[in-house]
Amino acid sequence: MSSEIKGAEKKVDIVELWRASESLPVQGRNKEDVALTRSSITERFQGERSDVWKNFGFITPKAQGIIIRKVINDWPYWKERYAMTLPFHFTAASTCISSVLIATRINSDMIGFNPKMGLIESCRTLPKSPWITSCYVSGITYVLLYTALVQPQIESELHPCASCVLGQNIAAAMIGGALLPAVCTPYMCGFLMMQETKKFPEPRNLLEMVTMCWEGSKIARTRMALVLPLQVAVAAASTYTLLWGRDRFYKTMDADPDLARELIHKSMNTVTFGERIRNYLKKIPAISGEIHTPPEKEDVKNFR
Repeated sequence: MSSEIKGAEKKVDIVELWRASESLPVQGRNKEDVALTRSSITERFQGERSDVWKNFGFITPKAQGIIIRKVINDWPYWKERYAMTLPFHFTAASTCISSVLIATRINSDMIGFNPKMGLIESCRTLPKSPWITSCYVSGITYVLLYTALVQPQIESELHPCASCVLGQNIAAAMIGGALLPAVCTPYMCGFLMMQETKKFPEPRNLLEMVTMCWEGSKIARTRMALVLPLQVAVAAASTYTLLWGRDRFYKTMDADPDLARELIHKSMNTVTFGERIRNYLKKIPAISGEIHTPPEKEDVKNFR
């Protein structure tokens, strides 16, 4: 019996068994059948990107945004630079203009008692505080909404959703340029009327305040029908211009690591207007202890 087992062992060829096993189909051997896939972190640090982008991924998103804004200001290609900076200013200006158009119509109706009064005449003869305040508040509102919703997606290294950015930018422009002045201007005009004459009824509860806003904004609804399409068109054009510039910007940074490294390190020495004010306030002994550097600024200083 033992001799038969030894004879069987001699007949087994290990090399042939190994070659035969290579030809057998193994589940998970094909690329589409792989059970384990790379995570988003390992895909970014698998060695396909430059050292600059690898180090860039370790800092916080706020610090990344600060560096990207500085790099954009020093960007050597003017088309991409203007495409990433001018759309915001054009949309903000459009928001302020739309706000003035709505506020002057409400001002002419509630204070001038002439809803057909022209824009220039209304600005000259009637109190200026309603439309100036409306313009200021609308501009600030759009800047805040843009900074909170749109700007982080544009400055992020990840590719943004174009439809999401478009919708958020249009919403910010419509809220700042049309809805906010239509809601706030009647209160400002009513406050001025109560200061000038005691005959204007003072709202005593929430219902009366809502009614004053509703009735005061009625006259501006025809103008809102013209302003809203304008805001949508300007916001849409600025969004697609911004996305085009962002796409070209990041592709150039990926294709030319030396340029990316040079501009990023150059931005380390660039001092913004806000940083100059902060540095000046730190020199004043009375308030120097209350001026603190944000954590993202420290990340920018330590970035290499």
